[in-house]
Amino acid sequence: MKISLFILIAVFAIGSASGDEKQPCYMGCTPHLEPICAKSKSNGTYRTFDNPCMMELQNTCYKGDYKQSSKGVCPQDRQLPQYS
Repeated sequence: MKISLFILIAVFAIGSASGDEKQPCYMGCTPHLEPICAKSKSNGTYRTFDNPCMMELQNTCYKGDYKQSSKGVCPQDRQLPQYS
């Protein structure tokens, strides 16, 4: 009886400890290119994402707070032509 109680407590303790581990985040975004420009609500920075799903992945899995501001690449990420 004492051994059964000890095993039950040990299993519960191990299960509780493993619950603190960070679980991987999977969203199933496809690699299609549909660029969007998004703005962070907290610091106002702009960032280009490959597609809307990638923005949602950033928000959900990495505690981002981006909101789409326009379709296409953000202005600061556009390459300017180099003149010689």
